[in-house]
Amino acid sequence: MFSAVVETSKSSVEAEIYVVENQGPCLLGRKTAKDLGILTIDTAVWAVSGESNGIGKIVGVEARVQIDRSVKPVQQTQCNIPIPLREKTEEEIQRLLQQDVIEPAPRDSPWISRLVVRPKAGNPSEVRLCVDMRDANRAIIPQHHPLPTFDSIMPRLNRCKWFSKIDLNKAFHQIVLAEDSREITMFGTPKGYYRYKRLMFGLNCASEIFQSVMERILSGLPGVVSFIDDILIYAETKAEHDAILRSVLERLQSFGITINRRKCEFGKRSVTFMGHRLSERGISPAIDKVEAINRCREPHSVEELRSFLGLVNYLGKFIPNLATLTTPLRSLLRKGVRFQWTIGHQKAFTKIKEVLSSSKNLGFYSPSDKTILIADASRTGLGAVLLQERDNKKRVICYISKGLSEAEKAYAQNEKEALALVWATKRLEIYLRGMEFYLLTDHQPLKTIFGSNHRSCPRIERWALRLQSFRFKIVHVPGKTNIADPLSRLPQFRECTTYDQSGESMLMSIVELAKPAAVTITDVVKATLDDEELVDVKQALRTGVWPERIKRYLSFKDELTVVNGILLRGEKLVIPSSLRKNVLALSHLGHPGMERTKQRLRSKVWWPNMNNDIENLIRSCLDCQTVGQPGPQEPMQIRDLPQAPWSHLSMDILGPLPSGESLLVLIDLYSRFRVIEILRQTTTASILSKIRPVFMRLGIPQTLTTDNASNFSSREMVDFCKRYDIQLAF
Repeated sequence: MFSAVVETSKSSVEAEIYVVENQGPCLLGRKTAKDLGILTIDTAVWAVSGESNGIGKIVGVEARVQIDRSVKPVQQTQCNIPIPLREKTEEEIQRLLQQDVIEPAPRDSPWISRLVVRPKAGNPSEVRLCVDMRDANRAIIPQHHPLPTFDSIMPRLNRCKWFSKIDLNKAFHQIVLAEDSREITMFGTPKGYYRYKRLMFGLNCASEIFQSVMERILSGLPGVVSFIDDILIYAETKAEHDAILRSVLERLQSFGITINRRKCEFGKRSVTFMGHRLSERGISPAIDKVEAINRCREPHSVEELRSFLGLVNYLGKFIPNLATLTTPLRSLLRKGVRFQWTIGHQKAFTKIKEVLSSSKNLGFYSPSDKTILIADASRTGLGAVLLQERDNKKRVICYISKGLSEAEKAYAQNEKEALALVWATKRLEIYLRGMEFYLLTDHQPLKTIFGSNHRSCPRIERWALRLQSFRFKIVHVPGKTNIADPLSRLPQFRECTTYDQSGESMLMSIVELAKPAAVTITDVVKATLDDEELVDVKQALRTGVWPERIKRYLSFKDELTVVNGILLRGEKLVIPSSLRKNVLALSHLGHPGMERTKQRLRSKVWWPNMNNDIENLIRSCLDCQTVGQPGPQEPMQIRDLPQAPWSHLSMDILGPLPSGESLLVLIDLYSRFRVIEILRQTTTASILSKIRPVFMRLGIPQTLTTDNASNFSSREMVDFCKRYDIQLAF
């Protein structure tokens, strides 16, 4: 070790030099580098005090959801949670309660949505909870707060060289829902009913509400813009950038907002924001708007050429002279002409692609114009076109396409078409979030599949829940008019990765949970491949053609899906015929009886006529027949006639009627006199509003007998009967 002077062009310092054996590069220590001014460490800008990974609570802000009371409330049934996931579901509910995200809810809420429980991808021991809000969203009045467009932000980014991007942790959950807005978020579980205390992702107005709140919080700060849960900070110099970043972090901390450190980017020379790449060199779109057109290969058949010309003819209405360029190609469609691709056809094809992909023929996006997204799926890929319309004139915003992976090529046709809609919507989310738009498809079943309260296979149901926060209307168009068709067929796809890889892992977790303990996955796969009936079912799912021999599966086709060669109906494993006898025997171990055996099997597996097979097994079991003889039936009891009229009443509800209304029926057990009232809603409050005038007019009864329905046994009904000294009987 010795001391020496270390110099740079601007400064010099005396430092201690250490010499070590062995060869290696010369190293400059941190202290010397700081003394020379080469290294600057300023941690104050990036430091955030407190626990930034927790869910914050924005101070002084409550979100209100406007509900259209004319929409009839829907009370969905509870989901059938698989037995292995029930304990984990209860733990997740307790975690959300501790985080103050949800709270116990009163049972008489008019809205009850279905809870969907799925194992987490790659970790079947943990679960993810999602509330199906598709029915409830129909009653939510949209919040018309405009989301910022990139065109409005772009002028501010001129000459900016330093950027930061802040991602908020569980962003929507940081806003408290007002008390009168929580009833529409109610969902049921086997342990009770809960509702959200915080803003939730599934609400179709959540994006606008959150955007409005963040704009108010960040108002007055220069060099900052927010787009929902992403905050962009931009500046020309590092010093200016650091000052803005410090102000933003202090503002967020003062409002109690927490950030997601892992997704934040601080002090970067380039970031991606709202679908664009921002850097000191300028702005470039992250989505290549014409890549799908540029990748198109030449057609190899009349059908492919006709599909491509369908796109060209549609766009030719608003791109001048485009139709005239198609003359050489249209000659191949004439009757009796052999399809033979020549150099002349290739030149015309290349010229048409240049015109379609020319920037002067692509329109500018406007959030105030009618927006149309057209999507399509083929055997090899997905394609979509985003259009906008103003004054009956359409313009193309962008073209996109994606190749299907080998796993996606094995999807059923319903799944491929559904994937096209979900992939296109999420890919173009920056254009579609927070606005109403039209989804055009040539696959008619998607209107039902993506409708409310429709039972689909787990793969499509997962995708449908991803779209529930968007406001869209699915419109069916004939296949020959679907201009996205050539974008799914003709492009030469380079990278064909699976779009929803986590979803595929989740499906394999479902298979593992549904598999009987004594049967291996290999056994199920092999038996499925050897089962001719199930092979035909898988083929029918791919082609849409259902032969007569498998008609008994047809009514369940929307719930069937194929996962790595295994057939699922919903979350239940479809057992091949060769394994059914073994599975039945396993489920009957311990002779649990008819209903218990059915419950064991129904929670995990399925096959046609499974109930009949279970009943035949129990009836042929000697041990069950010996100890399972039914006891004598209880004798019928005759009700005593009341001593006076209008002292003992029976009450029930008839309906719903075709009009959507129901009838409240009151019968005097002494005289059989009936009072009938019309109900528009079957809640306890509606029932009490009808029976109060009746009792005031005809008198207070001694006993009121009903069934044990929730609207008759609610706390409100019990309190009413106590107030008037009426004995409530069930």
